[in-house]
Amino acid sequence: MTTSSSSRSFTFFPKLVFAISLAASAGAVSAIDAGRVQLLPFVIDGDGIRTRLIVTNVSESSSHCSFDLSGPSLDFGRFEDHFLVTVEDERATFELEEDGGQLIWTSKGQQTLTYGYARLDCAEPVAAQVLFTTGLAGELVSMTSISGNRKADEFQFALIPRIGSLAFVLANDENPDASCDVILRSPYGSDLSEEAVPVPEMAPVFHFVDELFRIPEDYTEGTVFVSCDRKVAATGFSLFDGKFSAIPPAIFTPAPEPPAPEPEPPVQPLEPEPEPEPVVQPPEPEPEPEPEPIVQPPEPEPEPEPPEPDPPQAPAPLTMTGMTVNPQPSGNGRYFLDIQTEPRDASLTNISTHINPFGAGEFYGASLRLKYLWFRCSESFSGSAGGSIQTWAGDQRITGHFSVSC
Repeated sequence: MTTSSSSRSFTFFPKLVFAISLAASAGAVSAIDAGRVQLLPFVIDGDGIRTRLIVTNVSESSSHCSFDLSGPSLDFGRFEDHFLVTVEDERATFELEEDGGQLIWTSKGQQTLTYGYARLDCAEPVAAQVLFTTGLAGELVSMTSISGNRKADEFQFALIPRIGSLAFVLANDENPDASCDVILRSPYGSDLSEEAVPVPEMAPVFHFVDELFRIPEDYTEGTVFVSCDRKVAATGFSLFDGKFSAIPPAIFTPAPEPPAPEPEPPVQPLEPEPEPEPVVQPPEPEPEPEPEPIVQPPEPEPEPEPPEPDPPQAPAPLTMTGMTVNPQPSGNGRYFLDIQTEPRDASLTNISTHINPFGAGEFYGASLRLKYLWFRCSESFSGSAGGSIQTWAGDQRITGHFSVSC
């Protein structure tokens, strides 16, 4: 039933591509864990399928990050140029501002299809995820996403055949190879079947469970347990009726050993109690003299009440005083939009945009704290494009308009 890891990976790969191409919606994923090291077990690019790397700094300090790719024909030439990213010696580096600084880096999806995994190392904790999208004639037709996760040596996936075919990815970013035992279990926890799955060094493997095991016809639900001889990263996918959704596994982490109990102090022998000393009665006290009458001081006059403070002044209304639109040095229909407000220290939130005509371009980055964003013209559109921008500062809404030449 099993073959070598490389042949099994590419045997399953066309099924994966078909699934992502037909997916109508993304599956729900859990909240993204933050950490200084993030392993993204699956990255894919080519034939119209694109990967968007989304990294957010959740710390109060700026964070320097490095990003590495591993996989056949998977390199940084497949990604678009980004002003935050520097690529040198097969490694990408970038700097994120504190408190929500973000990078969204998109692959081109124009070459032949390939896949691999990625590792992210940052000086401060960040949250990382990858968003997979497919397009047809310039239109978005599907998407799903996975988040970065920590490595472990034991995982468990829920298996419910009637709601989809389960697949899983294991990624090993260290030397040497890892060896994993994949166990099919019944709803009662008994082992039904077991397969050995090798995970080569610096590579991912992809398997569908129903191609590893023959699932009994009366099997309604159960689990797939994965145990490896070294720590790897893992994620899961469910395929049902042409729809492909990400399913993260349960990660088993051994509980820390309890601290050793402190030794009890030795028991000291009891010393004999000393005999009580005789009680000496004190002499009778002399009667105290009569106290002199206390003269009460006059009551102080009440202090005058302080004047009431002036009512607080209403804050000055927030306005957009201007918006500068400048082409980026790299050209290719990319523009930098700088929003000016009064007062200048206003912090913007919840930005929304409208582009006219529809499909003329897209926004691919923003920094609301510093009040700027980027616009890119669509490659298939030429002419004048414009639109409106709406954002909020507190409970006040501001709007502005822009126009560019594509």
